[in-house]
Amino acid sequence: MRIVHVIQDILPQSGGPPAVVIDLSRQQAEEGDDVTILCPTRTDTPDIKALLEVRLKGASRRPKVIGPEGGRGGSQFVRHALERAQPDVVHLHGVFCPALSAAATWCDSRKIRYVCSTHGILHPSALAMKSLKKRIFFRVFPRILRGPRWVITLNAEEAEHARLRFNPNSCIVENGVNVGIFAAATAEEFLNAFPAFRGRPYALFIGRLHPIKGIDRLIAAYGKAVEMGLREDLLIVGPEEGAARDIADAIREAGVPGRVHVLPPIYGSAKASAIAGCSMFVHRPRYEGFGVAVVEAMAAGRPVVTTEKCHLDRAFGAGALRPAGDTDLEFASAMMEASSDARAGNSIGRRGAAWVHENLDWPKISARTRDLYRSA
Repeated sequence: MRIVHVIQDILPQSGGPPAVVIDLSRQQAEEGDDVTILCPTRTDTPDIKALLEVRLKGASRRPKVIGPEGGRGGSQFVRHALERAQPDVVHLHGVFCPALSAAATWCDSRKIRYVCSTHGILHPSALAMKSLKKRIFFRVFPRILRGPRWVITLNAEEAEHARLRFNPNSCIVENGVNVGIFAAATAEEFLNAFPAFRGRPYALFIGRLHPIKGIDRLIAAYGKAVEMGLREDLLIVGPEEGAARDIADAIREAGVPGRVHVLPPIYGSAKASAIAGCSMFVHRPRYEGFGVAVVEAMAAGRPVVTTEKCHLDRAFGAGALRPAGDTDLEFASAMMEASSDARAGNSIGRRGAAWVHENLDWPKISARTRDLYRSA
């Protein structure tokens, strides 16, 4: 099968979607498909090359990665690249990008099957951000969601909203995880790079430093936990996307300036190593479609403390996460429990690892995606 994935960019700092696209493409290529990742923006920068090398290392077959040379390619570039590729199926990733709409129109004009993965951005909480611009986009580019045979969402709330508002053929396919990488990781690489944390237990958050991630709220809860006697430091790791001032204010207001450490983004094996070394992974988002780093921590067997706003509904039901209430005190109490009861924390970690292995390893996600392609 000739498969083309179209995504706005595969920059490391763009978070989960580029990683998901690369990993899914790798799995499909290793299963024998002719796979291309197509971007209307550059794919030849050093940081993208490094990301691809990390995520495709050891692959028996690799997807092709195509982007414009020296700048933006835009919609015309995408149409010409699709014409050259002659795909059997096109998989769009994202919504708010004119080049993706151009790809959808190209598929319609040539009767090519295509599906669209939303990566969480059709949930009402996500649509409420910059809502006017998004409403205008849907008026100008209606084809992006009305045309796909399947609109692939990440959780039940998003699927229902997408089904009622945009496309009745909305379904759920969760993101996959490279289970083996995280299950085998050790803390040494991270501790060698950041020796100040050797011998110091830490709770960990990894993700974009964006207001939607609720890092200021996490720090407020952490401050309460420190008052209760929590021994872990808190490490915040990720690229800055508008939350730096809120984070600094939250650290000051919580009275924990020496206990919260904001580190630059880390990727690949360094990220897996940081997760392997944490005593717990913590996430208190305002909204999360599907926390890639959360399930990576689960794959590593680390206890994860988060709220229902993380939308890992099936994992909560399986007892694979430590559910926390969404007040400062409730979240702090959940952190204290994960820290003080090692047996309970290890049990949650084991259930999390088993659940991810059973449900989210890439061969299973690839098989579910392939079924959608065939029915498109």
